[in-house]
Amino acid sequence: MRLAVPLVRRPSFEYPDDFDPRWTPRFPELAAVANAVSLAMPHAEPFVVATMRDHQTDCSSELNVRVEAFISQESSHHAQHYKFNRVMIRNYRGIGVIDSVLNKSYGWLGRRSSHLRTGFAAGFEMLAFCVASWMSTRSELLMRDANPEVSRLFLWHLGEEVEHRGIADDVHRANGGGRGTYALGLVLAFVMLAIGTFSGAVLMLAQDRRLWKPIAWGRLLSWGVTFLWQSGPLLLLSFTRRPEEFSAPSGVMGWVG
Repeated sequence: MRLAVPLVRRPSFEYPDDFDPRWTPRFPELAAVANAVSLAMPHAEPFVVATMRDHQTDCSSELNVRVEAFISQESSHHAQHYKFNRVMIRNYRGIGVIDSVLNKSYGWLGRRSSHLRTGFAAGFEMLAFCVASWMSTRSELLMRDANPEVSRLFLWHLGEEVEHRGIADDVHRANGGGRGTYALGLVLAFVMLAIGTFSGAVLMLAQDRRLWKPIAWGRLLSWGVTFLWQSGPLLLLSFTRRPEEFSAPSGVMGWVG
């Protein structure tokens, strides 16, 4: 599927004052990991949006139409995650520090070269596609008994990432970016996302008194290994194939709603 025209799909998610960010009692480790990923979204996605806007002059008119649709979706994503993250900051000590570090990290990235910035954006979007692919075969189990509002937030976001998976890569190519800067951007995106996710998840699990439970580390290790095993081939293929050449994972587009 190719994202061809600007969309008016902008759902909003609400959380009551007493909302519990431990939103999935069956797999509380999933909540910690997903919450930690969410912390990066109000920093990473505005960076990607700004990078796309800075390079629209490099794009064809047809690509520009798709870039506008992409920007609309990404802007909606980080606005909704910002709202969700306020709940976490209220409930977990130290989250504000991680949020501040993320802000400075993406500020530093915004001062890098043009090709590295578009390469990072393309790599970040490819990682999002990999997360959606991994989740596509596990969502029914992992989201069972989870808070439906939060489930809808994360699955909607992943569905749209699959929908617009090729646009950042197209802009990178239109900007004259090559596979070298894409590789560097992909590695940088992976490292920044991994460090932020690990730090946030450990902090939350520690405060939830689950950090030293064997089942918690067993689940985290299992998820990490299966993600790397499944995503590794996709990431390697992304050096020679455009993201839109990868088929959308089964059922994922139904998450968009």
